[in-house]
Amino acid sequence: MTAARPRTRGSEHLWVTLAVVAAVVARAFVFVWWEQASFDSDQAVTGLMAKHLSEGRAFPLFFYGQNYLLAVQAWMAAPVFLALGPTVLALKLPLLALNIGTALLLVRVLERDTGLRPALAALAASFFVLAPPGTSGQLMSALGVSVEPFLYVLLIWVLRERPIWQGVVLGLGFLHREFTAYGFAALLIVEACDRRLFTRRRVASAGLALAAAAGMLAVVWLIRPYSSGAGPGTTPADVAGAANNLSGILDRVCGEPGLVARGLLTLVGSYLGLPLGLTPVDVSDFMVNTRMRQGAPWLWPIFGVGCLAGLWRLSWLVRRRDAAVPSGALAFPGYLFIVGLIAALAYDVGRCGDLHVLTVRYVLLAILAPVGLSAAWLRVEPARGVRRGLVIALSAWALLSTVGHVRLVDEYVRRRPPAYRRELADYLVAHHVHLARGDYWTGYHVSFLAQERVVFATDGVWRVLQYQHRVDAQPRSTYLVSRHPCPSEGAEAVANVYWVCDPPE
Repeated sequence: MTAARPRTRGSEHLWVTLAVVAAVVARAFVFVWWEQASFDSDQAVTGLMAKHLSEGRAFPLFFYGQNYLLAVQAWMAAPVFLALGPTVLALKLPLLALNIGTALLLVRVLERDTGLRPALAALAASFFVLAPPGTSGQLMSALGVSVEPFLYVLLIWVLRERPIWQGVVLGLGFLHREFTAYGFAALLIVEACDRRLFTRRRVASAGLALAAAAGMLAVVWLIRPYSSGAGPGTTPADVAGAANNLSGILDRVCGEPGLVARGLLTLVGSYLGLPLGLTPVDVSDFMVNTRMRQGAPWLWPIFGVGCLAGLWRLSWLVRRRDAAVPSGALAFPGYLFIVGLIAALAYDVGRCGDLHVLTVRYVLLAILAPVGLSAAWLRVEPARGVRRGLVIALSAWALLSTVGHVRLVDEYVRRRPPAYRRELADYLVAHHVHLARGDYWTGYHVSFLAQERVVFATDGVWRVLQYQHRVDAQPRSTYLVSRHPCPSEGAEAVANVYWVCDPPE
């Protein structure tokens, strides 16, 4: 029997690994395969950055038009574009790989550092592994605020004994998205709770990590003068004055305690149920092209009561020491819980209590809180009946999320939502329209789908300065793309949505 256990655990690990990969691929399938499922002009700008980089026309360091949001996704997509061409599929494939890698790392660290069996580790991690349709769409978004912060905070934990590498991750992750700092803050809190932080070695280690992070920030800003701030032919001077990561944090500090308190009530009352697929909402509010809804009025209250019960039960067991848990086994679940808690509170403060599903991407890390709580509870619960009930409850949530994905796939197979901007791009290319003017949410989306055979100058916000210059230089060759009928009679709507109006005489 003792000789069979390693083989049994090894077999379980293999099957769990395959199941995790399959689950992530399944939840991402619609967003990879159908370009209209979740793609907009913000993501199109990332695609254009990758296209320009792969063609050697530009060196994007930050998101075009900004001094923050490090262009990591563009760098990842550029070699894929060289192999497959600049398509939405090629842009999403690196994101799929990141989602798979992050899910496997999360499960693996739960196994190793918490001592959970592979199947239980995967079940605790299911809030990320099998995220519901709306959240999955966000995790597959090519905007730079999707899956990468999850990977960064996991690496900050994994590299806690290697401060220089931890600092490199912290620095790059912070430049990519400031949310990475939640991981370092949570690690300090965990180490302070077990008093490891208050030793000369840990203080020196934290200082070294911060120094390495500062070094990475300095390296990036030394490279910045050679980057393209707003597309081919531009420099950082073209985006001088745009917000950076540090100013972005300062701008988000709310000075209205009453609004923050009101937002906190909304946060715990219903909002945190949105990324978990529990609070009722149209999935289209997550920027997913679908007619579906997810959640139900009674799901989040039940889930919230279960979380409170879990916190009470967990604290009671730890105080009584009824469960034989090795020292440090709860550190990683505690770390995940604290990261999620910081993410939720920081979102409330940063938005000054104005919480909206359209900005749910800023609070995605909050789903790590139930992951940490579930893992800790599974690890310490000695009562077989309670443990079995927890497994059933987590499995029920996973089943609910799976049903949502099945419904989404069924919709795209049988009643596929229209791809209006693809029809518009094909129409413009077919009619040899090379220059156009329109709104932001149409312009860059269509320019990328047309592979820049059509370029748009956009009203208001712009990202690629070259487009603006080309259109401004040739007004008599520029068509107006609008959602309103053209002044001249006889023009027909493209896809019953857009009108392509002739250039001025």
